[in-house]
Amino acid sequence: MVRQVTTRRWRFRRALSAARRELRTPVPVQWNLIDPARESEQFLDQHVLITGAAGLIGSALVEAFVAQGAVVDAVDIDEQGLAALVDHLPDDSWSTDRLRTHVCDLRNPLAIAALAASIETLDILVNNAGTNGLVAGVRSTASNLWSEVLQVNLVGPALLTDALVPKLAAAITGSVVFVTSIHAVSSSKLPAYAASKAAGVKLMEDFAMQLAPQNIRVNAVGPGWVLADDADAGVRALAAQPLAYGPVPVGAVVQAVQFLADRSRSPVTTGQHLVVDGARTLQRADYLRS
Repeated sequence: MVRQVTTRRWRFRRALSAARRELRTPVPVQWNLIDPARESEQFLDQHVLITGAAGLIGSALVEAFVAQGAVVDAVDIDEQGLAALVDHLPDDSWSTDRLRTHVCDLRNPLAIAALAASIETLDILVNNAGTNGLVAGVRSTASNLWSEVLQVNLVGPALLTDALVPKLAAAITGSVVFVTSIHAVSSSKLPAYAASKAAGVKLMEDFAMQLAPQNIRVNAVGPGWVLADDADAGVRALAAQPLAYGPVPVGAVVQAVQFLADRSRSPVTTGQHLVVDGARTLQRADYLRS
């Protein structure tokens, strides 16, 4: 009789352990995202400037805004990346006529001023450019890397936004969206990057207050872990993400940015930081162990 009880308990514990292992194992997720082409007139003839346009999120933003009728100024320091972005667009005059590229180093105030002066009309500014500077830790002595991260992620966007305020104020309702990171609101192994993004959230809030009288809305989107593909080395950390055990699809970040940029869908939303991370930041202890 004792052996039967022991055997039953052992079988139950083994089944429970197997179930727990299955729950902790990341599984592929099929996200039901809206195809930008289905809302082809959402931003019809609106002028949008996107920095960091050659990167993963930036290129997806450019493609989505162009597909929805916007005239896009794509800005990046990577000239070859911008050329590849143009080549990736549909081969039709409607798309190519709606995209202009600008090579600009956001570490250079004179380059920022020249870029702003070249923009005649602007409805939406997306401050997406960023770098982590590869700063390894808080005690790093690479002061030049700290300077680069702060310049690209904070000072450059601040100067560009300030320079473009007159153009945004001339629009029906101007909109600015900062792309930050979950590192802005949680502990991080990249302190310079995290500090710059956290400061970017505060910058967004101050801009929102100062520009509200000019009918310019200012918000931010904080993406979680966005993977280029399933083979990305960061997939190991995704098991700690509560929602669906998968990476944040780049399309979800794009839609969050467009929601905040759209004067019809968020007409009185300003000064808000929208985190898109599958509740990852709610599990801070797991994040630090990843």
